[in-house]
Amino acid sequence: MKKILLGIFAVSMIISCSKPVEPMIPNEPKPGTGTDTPTPPAEKVKLYPVQILDPIDSFVYEYNTDKTMKRMAYFRHNSDGFHSYVAFDRQLSYENGRLTQMGNWIIYYNSNGEMVDAPGGTTRYVFDAQHRQTEMYYGTELVEKLYWDGKNIIKQERYASGRVTSTREYKYDKAPNGYYSLLGAISADYRTFYSENNVLEEKVTDGSGSYVIYYKYKYNDSGYPVEIEYHPDSPDGAAVHVTKITYTK
Repeated sequence: MKKILLGIFAVSMIISCSKPVEPMIPNEPKPGTGTDTPTPPAEKVKLYPVQILDPIDSFVYEYNTDKTMKRMAYFRHNSDGFHSYVAFDRQLSYENGRLTQMGNWIIYYNSNGEMVDAPGGTTRYVFDAQHRQTEMYYGTELVEKLYWDGKNIIKQERYASGRVTSTREYKYDKAPNGYYSLLGAISADYRTFYSENNVLEEKVTDGSGSYVIYYKYKYNDSGYPVEIEYHPDSPDGAAVHVTKITYTK
């Protein structure tokens, strides 16, 4: 289970300042911010990511006719820039509207509808009345806690032996996040797959102190981010790298 969560957590590194850049989304055009003012579509269109490219990784996604995710493939690029290898390539299966398998990983649910790592397994997820994940346990030990503002996670706490070991606090834009709700409860990257909008600031606090990661976006005419810049030190500093996203309807 831990390996699976770590594998899925790799997805987080490609998706997610002190002065947040407001996105240009349909019905809220803001010239000069991120990209040219988009032309508002006749109606809101839901888009689904099919490819992500950045300097060291790429991801490919395929979907069923009902737009549930069917395949997730992750590629690592070698330093020569021309050759890559498959880090993982997983098919996803569903039953009664719930994800039941991803690659070789069989997903189970207990009598309360909470996902567990195996029948009677030790990993357990807890949800609130709005079906938002709020806690994760290994056995009886709390290991993670999530705090929400509407449909966005604003704080994530990690625990060990009953004590908080690190926190992540998030601020968001108002644009749609293409990954929202695609993977349900299986993702360790909560900000990407759980939050409705895109992260602008990520404040990390752990035993060594605190730091902030800033994210800047370019948006398409439907309001979805098509380029993400990562700024680890300052929103006005040089971007570490740029990620590009391609969508389908």
